[in-house]
Amino acid sequence: MTLLLGEMREVEAAAKTVHIELETTGSYPGGVSFRTKGQMDVLRGEHPAFHTVTAYEFGDGLSGRLESVRNSDGVLTLTNNPTDGDVFLQMDLATLADVEWASKVLQRDAPVPAATDARMASPLGSGVLTELLRQFDLKILSRRGKDGQEGIWIGGDLRPDLQPEGDSDLPLADHVEVFVRTPDKAILDIAYLQLGKVLQRIEVKRLVINAPMSPDSFTIDAAGRKPRQVRQQPQAWPALDV
Repeated sequence: MTLLLGEMREVEAAAKTVHIELETTGSYPGGVSFRTKGQMDVLRGEHPAFHTVTAYEFGDGLSGRLESVRNSDGVLTLTNNPTDGDVFLQMDLATLADVEWASKVLQRDAPVPAATDARMASPLGSGVLTELLRQFDLKILSRRGKDGQEGIWIGGDLRPDLQPEGDSDLPLADHVEVFVRTPDKAILDIAYLQLGKVLQRIEVKRLVINAPMSPDSFTIDAAGRKPRQVRQQPQAWPALDV
């Protein structure tokens, strides 16, 4: 696994741009299903930038959308959900620096998307695999390939010291299986299982490395609306005020 992680990190470090489209499906206790479709663009180099779009829907009809951009001016987010409606926010560079510092001190991600997102550093999945190795006893499985693509499957059970206690309804996976495509060392499929049943599946539908991208394209089209500063948004700022 150490060798595979090293190879994944080498490819990630060499990539100038990464475009990913993925889909997540699963269900919560009680049978409520969910599906998310996401897209991520990463630009490295002199003008680094990051852009994500996520649309989600639940089996009970609830749906929403989140778009987030990080560029040389800071962070922009545009959300749409049944609770708050449309919310367009901006985080300037000074505030972003404060949030990044607080996240490191508290050892947790910031509640504002793209402010501190590990996917910028490991868009092909090395960060995900590192975390899975901490949680699961992973080994290379016997089957090979996926949908005609060359690669390896890795899988394993939850480590004994991480077994859930008491609450049998806790949706904690006891087994995970991961597909890593051989040519680019990218994770294309992750299945989280509990008692042999898939709880959640994350599949990369499209992956393009080193396609041309312009820093100017990393913005949000909000139909002429101007963003509010994140400190002015009551439900967003208190979570950042440390």
